[in-house]
Amino acid sequence: MRKRLILTLFMAVLLLSGCAGWTINGIPGKKFINADPKEYTELVGGVAVSFLFHWLGHVAYYEINGIDWHQDGLKEISDHSVLSNSQVQMIGRSGFLGQLVVGTILNYSRWNNSIFATGYHLGSSIEVIGYPITSMGDYKLISDYGGNGNVEYGFYSLWSLYLLEPSLK
Repeated sequence: MRKRLILTLFMAVLLLSGCAGWTINGIPGKKFINADPKEYTELVGGVAVSFLFHWLGHVAYYEINGIDWHQDGLKEISDHSVLSNSQVQMIGRSGFLGQLVVGTILNYSRWNNSIFATGYHLGSSIEVIGYPITSMGDYKLISDYGGNGNVEYGFYSLWSLYLLEPSLK
């Protein structure tokens, strides 16, 4: 949690300070430097909603498949010994998939060029790309139970960057 917070703050400082010449999600960097409190709230709200949809991806997978689980701080806990390898792998990938599918829907909506959407896509990129720095949890589950967490890390990272960078579309 602490590492994720530090990474998020670092990205925010980078975004809000030296990025005047950058364009992020089609929005000029100067817009962020000169933003008013409402726009900052939209940006932070987008990041928070992105993190929420990551969590909801895990919760949805547990609930849809009738898997017993509980929340312990920021971690969802289940007994992996009673699950198949593919179920445990899906627990690991369900957060990223939920977050990125919602981001893709947002990307093709009329709100994509909003500051909220920029926050959402930025939050997704921070979480997906920064996950190995903060915790290997989800990618480790994928790898430990027969999947290739490194390949999925690359795929989800590229997907999140695609959503964030309009020149790739």
